[in-house]
Amino acid sequence: MPLLETFLLWHLATDDNALVSLPYIYQVLSPKDFTPSSHLGKWNARLNTLLHSQDPGARWVGLCLAYKTCRCSKAIMKDSAHSWVSVALPLLSRNEPPPTLKAAIRLLGYVFQRTTDFPEFQRQTVIPNLPKYSLALIGIVQKSSSLDLKTTACSALKRIVVTFPSQHRALLSQINATSDLCLSQEASPDLLVDKSIDLVSSLHLVAGKVGAGAAWRSRVDRVLQEASDCLLSIRSTYSDPNSQNLSRTNGTAHDPRAASGPSMTGTATHFKKLHRSVDILLSLLKAYSPRQLELPLAELVNLGLRMMRCKIDENNQGVVDDNLRAMENAVTPDIWALGCQLLVSLSNCVHQRLVPYVVAINHIILQRLEEKRPQTRSHALPFLKLFVEVASCTPVHHDDVHSNRIAQLIIPNLTNLLSKKVEAEPSGDPKRSKGQKRSRGNEGDEQFKLIKRVVCDSKDDGDLVKSSLDALHLLVHRTSLQPSVRSLIVKLMLSLRLSLPQMPPSSISAVSLALHAELSIKIRQICLDILTDPFGLGEQAFGLIFAAESRASESGLILDSSSILHPRLPPLVKSHLSHSSVILFSSEESPEDISLRQSSGIAQANSLPDPSKQAAPSSVALQASAGHLADQIAAPVVPPSFPTSTSQYTDRLSQSVGVDDTIMTDVPVFKEAPGVAQEINLPSQESQELQPTSQIPTDTNVTAVPPRSKPTVQPAPYSRPSAAALVPSDDDDDDEPLPEINMDSSSEEE
Repeated sequence: MPLLETFLLWHLATDDNALVSLPYIYQVLSPKDFTPSSHLGKWNARLNTLLHSQDPGARWVGLCLAYKTCRCSKAIMKDSAHSWVSVALPLLSRNEPPPTLKAAIRLLGYVFQRTTDFPEFQRQTVIPNLPKYSLALIGIVQKSSSLDLKTTACSALKRIVVTFPSQHRALLSQINATSDLCLSQEASPDLLVDKSIDLVSSLHLVAGKVGAGAAWRSRVDRVLQEASDCLLSIRSTYSDPNSQNLSRTNGTAHDPRAASGPSMTGTATHFKKLHRSVDILLSLLKAYSPRQLELPLAELVNLGLRMMRCKIDENNQGVVDDNLRAMENAVTPDIWALGCQLLVSLSNCVHQRLVPYVVAINHIILQRLEEKRPQTRSHALPFLKLFVEVASCTPVHHDDVHSNRIAQLIIPNLTNLLSKKVEAEPSGDPKRSKGQKRSRGNEGDEQFKLIKRVVCDSKDDGDLVKSSLDALHLLVHRTSLQPSVRSLIVKLMLSLRLSLPQMPPSSISAVSLALHAELSIKIRQICLDILTDPFGLGEQAFGLIFAAESRASESGLILDSSSILHPRLPPLVKSHLSHSSVILFSSEESPEDISLRQSSGIAQANSLPDPSKQAAPSSVALQASAGHLADQIAAPVVPPSFPTSTSQYTDRLSQSVGVDDTIMTDVPVFKEAPGVAQEINLPSQESQELQPTSQIPTDTNVTAVPPRSKPTVQPAPYSRPSAAALVPSDDDDDDEPLPEINMDSSSEEE
């Protein structure tokens, strides 16, 4: 038995059965059920009966089944839609339930838009009924009390205007009044405001192909002026030197702040208007136009920069209301976010034409990232997104000053992914009072801690980390960074590539477990790009990256060896940093590299003190530690050019980075010395044990103990060398002195 016959006999036999069986019928019906048969006429007759029923539920079932039939069979829609339109269109002007009105709007919109390839149907049915349909939608948006129904009508009106723009020229003033009414009401829901903004961004098409560009430009200029007025009204207690021209009405300049007057409620109202104006601009930048548009780029960039330049607690002359100033300061971060959104959308539209403004944008981004406030971390996210979008849409620029400083400010956002140092409690403190007792802990107490450290507590924290990785990726490959900054970024990426696979996803984010995989992919891509980098960084980092990829092979990340063997990069047209200027190991760090690393909150793992090896200061412990250090350094080392005492040596070793600094794993590598190291003639065995070395290998875990007394050691005589280097120790006897040969003796005499 055909499916339509089954529905007609059982499910649609009565109106009540039709209402109950509608979900099942709507789900089961498919285009193959509407093949030519004797049941199609009965089906159409039953639909007409439901549409003309006095029961609202039966009419709703008829509208839903008619819509489903139109979607399944275009031939039936062409033959029967005229009668369905004549029934559904009058329902929009009646006091029908919202479900019935929504079903009628959906049916009429589908019929009008899907029959454009039927000229005769368009001439007889669509064109005469189209103004009635649009007027009915305008009335629903203005008068209906149902939010869902109003948003449905607004969306349908936008689609019908885009499909038939020339037929709505007579209704343009009414459509503008309807959209302005929805946008001007403060109590309008956000969903209705969004639908109204979409409607406004499509009204320029009504002017036709020739006038659409001028209408779009006129709308943009009007919205720009409204946004500028709202920004001036919000910043009523601040002086705005960046606003070169105030609002103009009838050719005369006036200040909108004088008309509105400062008030607590006025600040919130003007901020809502500013928010909606920016949203309209964003929608207009994405709007369709049949021809090219004239974009006021300078005015749009100026508005975005003005919003980003808004300061908090700026010095202002005169008497200022503290409550009003507090209200304005509270909305300032939101104004920053709006400015960033506007510039991001603008960069996606104009791309390379934004290059003249890149330096000004980066300067403001740098100012906001350098601000020290408790909420700076959350407020930095829109600025990082803006920096990534601007850097991605523009070619290589040579803004070295801003690039280096921005990179230094971004690095601390990623240090939370590394492990933290644990402060070791000193075992013996002579200054401890007798009444105080040393706190004792049981072994394994850390296993019972219920609170675990999570790197990203919220979604914004995860977005901040991802944006920081994207920004560093662009900075490394698109700008000329200082050698120390580039070295720190490369070391940080290598450390994250080695440590992140060992961390469980739950420790990265408690909101989304997929963040761990996303960060791993981003860090892996950065490390692989380091191998094929034109600066030659892969020569030093190849071993570490290859080892990290081998460890992560179980997650499906395969090393792209083809891009390493055949980089397919064009030849360099100018000199860049050589790979020798990029410091990857702590033994090669300069004081500038160490200062930059410590200022970023990163410490070496081998600089951690071992609590189990700490003891009371004594000369015996000092000699033991010095002897242990001498055993590890097998090759002779050239002393420094100035005498070093044991106290200075121990003081330097006892210094460590703060407790909250982050640990960066360092992999020791020995490099061959450029020349043979000179031997050191120590005066005695005791001084040999206490003699310091010029270079201490950073991969050696040494616990420095400050001595109670500072013995004085006379330095041994030496000659000033050109360079000092470490030589790996060998177990053979090549360094033993050769025996002397007596040239006078002869084997013949024996």
